[in-house]
Amino acid sequence: TATATATATATATATATATATATATATATATEKMCYFKLISKRL
Repeated sequence: TATATATATATATATATATATATATATATATEKMCYFKLISKRL
């Protein structure tokens, strides 16, 4: 039915958005840690 299709599409979109957000957050965190360690290394 149209309702089932719409629901499935909405669920897939929400899942994709959540995955993308989680990936972006993890990447940003990793990048921040790398910058932090580089700064510490330069000071040493």
